[in-house]
Amino acid sequence: MQNLWSNGARIFDGEDVSLEDEPTLAVLTYMHDLIHEERLVPGNVVTAAGGLEPQNEFIAGRTVFLTLLPSVAQAAQSLDSPIRGKVGITSPPMGPHGKASVTFLSGWLYGIPAGARAPQAAREFIRFMTSAQVQKERALRGGPLPTIERIYTDPEVLAFNPDYPKIRQMLRTAKWRSEIPQYPKVSRIIQKHLHAMLRGEVQPPECLSRLKTDIEELV
Repeated sequence: MQNLWSNGARIFDGEDVSLEDEPTLAVLTYMHDLIHEERLVPGNVVTAAGGLEPQNEFIAGRTVFLTLLPSVAQAAQSLDSPIRGKVGITSPPMGPHGKASVTFLSGWLYGIPAGARAPQAAREFIRFMTSAQVQKERALRGGPLPTIERIYTDPEVLAFNPDYPKIRQMLRTAKWRSEIPQYPKVSRIIQKHLHAMLRGEVQPPECLSRLKTDIEELV
């Protein structure tokens, strides 16, 4: 998603499919060529079975770039890490059709079941867990990113993680995934065809054609 957004492309405009050919094809070609032409990304990144192989390869110092959650940077800076002091966080690369570098937002949510036996206690717990004090404590333990902006400039937090100013800047242009009822199925379609392309089974133009056909048929 971040590669599409950073090149001015998108999958949906509201609830309508909006896979523009030129910017989307440029993104698919870029991702394909990183593996099969430029050899900047190891081919085994698309055959990883457990999901952590790319992260482990990066922390071991065998790859140069990694797209993942900011928490990985904490593991990379641990005392026994071979790349300690050699890692930084930056925005996704912006493509020729893009106007800004865009990453994606995600996260965990708290909720109270309709039949909860102690809804008031649950509400108090949520208020406590989302308070500035607890969010700061979690940030100092390498936890999820805070939702309160002033924590990103807190001296103690900055001493623990000097990447916070950069992360704060990235959040200003970040986007949520498309809010459509069929998104889980759309995500599986994208994974299927993108994975085939990255494995070298199909070329970018064919991947784009299959994406458009299957997503349009679904929605």
